[in-house]
Amino acid sequence: KKEIILNDNFEPDDEFLISNKSLISVNVTNRIRDLYSGIGYSDFELTLNSTTQKRSTSIDNLNEEKVKNLNTFSKTIKRKITEIFDNKVTGRIVALKSKDVKSDKNSVLIEGIVNKVKTNISLNLDSHLYQIALDLHKNNQQVSIVGTLEKEKTQYKIIDLKEFKAAS
Repeated sequence: KKEIILNDNFEPDDEFLISNKSLISVNVTNRIRDLYSGIGYSDFELTLNSTTQKRSTSIDNLNEEKVKNLNTFSKTIKRKITEIFDNKVTGRIVALKSKDVKSDKNSVLIEGIVNKVKTNISLNLDSHLYQIALDLHKNNQQVSIVGTLEKEKTQYKIIDLKEFKAAS
């Protein structure tokens, strides 16, 4: 309510989407937007009931600008929520890049299968994990990664790495 409708063109960032993932549904967001767009009232209260909980929201002085803000949010959710997801990928390291091996900004590119499609996944590693990546690459071993992936134009990027190890 405060972050979305009252904020001019609120576009949720990845952190917002990840932390609120369990509360967001593209279908429900679109339906709420359509409902708001089709009414001629200035005050509005909505209650959603699930099998385990009840959520309510109310909007005072609803106007065209607030509906536009909800529309911006809805479009962003639809575009981004399908592009950010948790996954486990097994693949091979195809590129390593580092200016200083002891830093926390070492880059690795992995070729693996995501959603049944062969693709590249980029991620940044700290010095300890980068050394593991160097050894795996040198020994031509596969790597297993678990994390939150974000779809970019031509590849995926790990935005929250949970596990990085040699594939068994």
